[in-house]
Amino acid sequence: MGNAKTDANQTGPKLAQFILDIKNNCKNTDIRLLAHSLGARVVLSSLESLYNNPAWISNNYKIASVHLLGAAVDDEEVSKNPQDIIDDKTNNGTVKFAYGKSIENVTKRFYNLYSSEDNMLQPIPFAPLNKTFSVYPKAENDAALGQVPYQMSPKITLPENFVAKNVTSELKAIPDSDSLEGWDLGLCTPQGYCKVDIGDNHGGYIGFRSYVNNNSILDDGALNVVVEDWRTK
Repeated sequence: MGNAKTDANQTGPKLAQFILDIKNNCKNTDIRLLAHSLGARVVLSSLESLYNNPAWISNNYKIASVHLLGAAVDDEEVSKNPQDIIDDKTNNGTVKFAYGKSIENVTKRFYNLYSSEDNMLQPIPFAPLNKTFSVYPKAENDAALGQVPYQMSPKITLPENFVAKNVTSELKAIPDSDSLEGWDLGLCTPQGYCKVDIGDNHGGYIGFRSYVNNNSILDDGALNVVVEDWRTK
């Protein structure tokens, strides 16, 4: 995942400039960001870039809301304290950062929507049938923000506007989120055993397409939670 993380971090400043251009031209426009999986790192990187941009700060711009869905970033990376990243030895030689200050200063509201049963992010989802199968924990040797609310032990310093929501029940036991390619990634072991329960499908945060009509939605995943948050002042 190393190259993908680096690419995501490098894409963040480009998104930040795009956001700044919008605010400069439409100052009263509310900007809301939604990111799934590794896309969460792009958004976090963009927040960091805006936090360090004098033009953004001098205009006192804010992003109305950010929602991370199934974020494939470490659970300590929302900390305001860079020492929390340094103290975690699994981060040695990685491209991980403490984004908490940028979260607190650049956004009005920040939400982490996670599923404790997400098969791509949780440790050994098929235990005891296959104790070797895990994706994010095996690659990063750490817990993902999209599978837990945030790192609780050792405790990290959270931004004041950080909200974690468990949306496990929103991810239905549907094996194919796009209804095009069969079982989604993370639901089958390398040995060919496939299983899906509520909360398992990493692709289900943004909903499931109908098997009968690919242009219709079978279920809206966790997007109903996102929309309700948008409506909350």
